[in-house]
Amino acid sequence: MSDDEDVQAEPIAHGDDFDFLEIFCKLSLDPPTMEEILSEAKKFGDSHRNLINKFLLEPSMSARKMNLLFAKHVTTVKFKKHPEAVMRIEATPESSRDLTKTLVKTLNKEKGTGKRILRPWRFVTSTDEKSPNEFVTMTGCAQNCSSISEASDLTKAERTLLLAIIEEMMRGDGSVKMRWIHDIVREDPCKMTGQKCDQFMTKMTRQKYFSLDADSEILEITPRILVELEPWLRAKLIGELKICELCRKIIARCVIKRYQMRSIELRDAIFFFEESF
Repeated sequence: MSDDEDVQAEPIAHGDDFDFLEIFCKLSLDPPTMEEILSEAKKFGDSHRNLINKFLLEPSMSARKMNLLFAKHVTTVKFKKHPEAVMRIEATPESSRDLTKTLVKTLNKEKGTGKRILRPWRFVTSTDEKSPNEFVTMTGCAQNCSSISEASDLTKAERTLLLAIIEEMMRGDGSVKMRWIHDIVREDPCKMTGQKCDQFMTKMTRQKYFSLDADSEILEITPRILVELEPWLRAKLIGELKICELCRKIIARCVIKRYQMRSIELRDAIFFFEESF
């Protein structure tokens, strides 16, 4: 018996007659209407869960991309249409903005309706300062907490700078020098004037995102960052974060308090201890 006869053909996963092209040919290319997409956006479902999974990998994306990902999932999974049908949906700028607002509203609520409960995320929109493009960012949130809503006021450069600072802090000891911040704002994508940078940092420290030392030279991370941006941190810095072995929470930095004693005080303390026995 030859070696060729001993080798068995590997079975095809879906059978010998499986053909993707034949299946696609049976799917309709007629796209759903924008009204149907908006209707699905109001009801929390599998397409919203798929969108959340996408945000875990890319915590900040353009509103246009978010709308396309949602519409594509709804078109293929819900309406059983051809994958290319989504590109034939007729949408206007107004309907696209409505879809963005509806998706953000639904994602931030419990199944799209009712009172919002404790969730590990919150979605906020922001606008690029150089263009009318909208962006959606997935952040963390606490129960009954709307503090992260300030992020909706950030420009693209400010948002990029904020995330760059946090990333640098988490990879270091939980702090960065203001000189480093002034260096990176000289070029894109964080480019802004020195005055605007100082105003932005003042705003961030006032809102307790960061804290400045007494000399205003060192910027330090605060617990608010860890609470509200935990999903982004875990998705962005995979394998680089310091995690507490007990509570599994993120550790920003280790704080060691050093109590110094003068030599004479230490000597007197030792003498007193020996005399006591």
